[in-house]
Formats: sequence, C-alpha cells, structure tokens
Amino acid sequence: MRDDFRVQVSDLVPIAPPSWHVDVDYRNRILRSDVEVEHTFSPGPGVRMVWGMGYRNDQLRAFQIFNKDRIHYRSGRLFANLEWRATPQWLLNAGLMSERGSYSGTLVAPRLAANYHLREGHTVRAAIARSYRRLTPFEHEADMRFHEVNTGILLLRTAQPSPDVKPERITVRELGYHAELARERVNMDVRLFEERIDRLIDRDNVPSDPAPLLDPRAQQYFSDDRARIRGIELATMWRPSATTWLGLNLTRLKIDSTNSRAERSAPRASASLFAAWSPAPQWHLSLAHHHVGTMGWFLRKSQSVAHRKRTDARLARSFATPELRGEFALVLANLGRRDPDFRPALSTPRQAYVSMALEF
Repeated sequence: MRDDFRVQVSDLVPIAPPSWHVDVDYRNRILRSDVEVEHTFSPGPGVRMVWGMGYRNDQLRAFQIFNKDRIHYRSGRLFANLEWRATPQWLLNAGLMSERGSYSGTLVAPRLAANYHLREGHTVRAAIARSYRRLTPFEHEADMRFHEVNTGILLLRTAQPSPDVKPERITVRELGYHAELARERVNMDVRLFEERIDRLIDRDNVPSDPAPLLDPRAQQYFSDDRARIRGIELATMWRPSATTWLGLNLTRLKIDSTNSRAERSAPRASASLFAAWSPAPQWHLSLAHHHVGTMGWFLRKSQSVAHRKRTDARLARSFATPELRGEFALVLANLGRRDPDFRPALSTPRQAYVSMALEF
C-alpha cells in the first residue's frame, strides 16, 4: 500500500516557522507464507477425527508505523477434533488447538460439545469452549514518530510499544436448539450464549520516552479490562414452495464490562429479513433488509452511531457449459435512506454494480 503526504507544522501550530514540515509515509508491504497439513480418518465405528498442523510467517515493512525496517511475526499450530456418535441420540465433539506465536507464547484452546437428538427433526446441544485472540504486531510493537524534516525534532509520537499487553482470553458457554420440520418446510436454530472476555485490550495516553515537543504522551495498549456478553440468537428459514425462501435472523445481547466503552461496542439488537425467489431454473432474485441498533465504537471515547437500516436487492442468472459454470449478477445496494456508517458524518450512498463468477 502507498500512502504518503506532507504536513505543514504551521497548520497545526500557528507559531511554528513556515518552513517546518513533516513527511508522513504510511507505505507498507506485507508478505504472508502459510502452510497447513490436515489428516481426516475414522479410527472406529461411529468415530471421525481430523488433526493437523500449520505454520505461518508474516513479514511486515512499515517504517513509519513500527520505527524499524522489518518485522517478522511467526506462529505455529497443532490441532485435533474428534466426533463420536455414542448412541443414535448422542453426538459428542471434543477439540483442542495449541498455538505458539511471536508475542503470545503457547496458547491452548479446548472445546467440548454434546448434541442430543430428541426425535425426528429436533436436536438440543450444549457447548463450552475457550479461545484466544492473539496480539497483532501493531498492538505489541507500534512506534509511530513524526519528526520535523529540517531540524529532526520529534514533534509527536502517537503510539509506542506495549511489551506488557497479553492476548485476550474468551470463554464461551452456549445452549442451542435446532429444528428441521420437513412437513412445514421450516428450519430453525436458537442459541443462548455467554461469552466472558478476560484481559480485554484497551489503550490510553501515557508519558512517552523520549517526550515529543507538542505532546509528552503517546498511546499504549493495556490488557486490564474484562467483559461479559450474554445474548440470544434466532435464525429461521421457511420455504413456502420449492422456488421460494423466506428467512429471519434476530440477535439480542447485553454487555457488562469494567470498561464503559465496551458496554456499547455492539448493538443490543439487530435483525435481518431475507426473501428469495427462483422464477426459472437459471434465474434467482433476492431481497434483504437489515436493521442494526445504536452502538459506539470501542477505543473511541465519543464516537457513537445511531441505529441504521439497509436494503439490498440482487438479480442473478447462472449458466453452465461442459467446461465451466458461471453466474452474472446485478446488485442494488442501500436502497433505503442513507444512514450513518462507522462515523456519524459518513453514510453509504445507493450503489449498483454487476459481477461475474466462473468455475472451471
């Protein structure tokens, strides 16, 4: 990515000499190498298993962001998952992943799940899992310094390394119910869940060493907060006919946290309506309407976005030959009002575009 420009210091500090300026260079290059091997087999009747290992190496070059020429970010992983059909009613799952990364040390993520088949078309499930969000290079090593070109004076330091920040740890518990009603042509899934996040990462301005001329502080990341997310999700699909689909998704959640900004970092309620019709074997028409409740972006102290709605339409025609398959599509996006997106001052305009996909 290329993103470089010049800033006149006098535009920020009127008393600065007119010749003072800062050359900002956000150019960066990222090269990722990733290899993974998986092995799937059945060790016995009613048992299936997959296991494997992988290795990833990221090379980053972004001097303005890290104040160094190059960063290597390496991680390796070993994983396995076992599925056991204990009885015709019981299906059990157990999984484990061990991962070691440049900043995070060794992290072990287990998962256990049980599914009980009540009767034809009705299944309940319970699951518990622990996972981690590994640190990004920016969270651990960002060191953004801005020098005046003529004198070399350090004017600002907007980020400094965070050697003590730790990976976020997430524990998830859930109960679910799944129904497939063949006669009514209805498919429904309900999920109750609780997610506990320990070592929730936040950032704050702290004294910088060296201290810049315009502001003696710089942002640094910390992992001292906690959060608990409780909610319910509903997803259902109804097929009134073989060529018609109607869908509904609902989510309701509540966040409690030691950080007040985290408590409003996701909408408490969101919903989606979906309708699709295939008037002919090669034609497909769909309409989707989304509603997202009020929320505020985490890590931004005073930035909130009001509830917003969005409606999209899509018309597609598929085709096939002996050599390939493909699809042409026309999409009309954001057909309703222009609600704010990400920032209160930003909104997504109505858009139309065409696409083509080929498989060969």
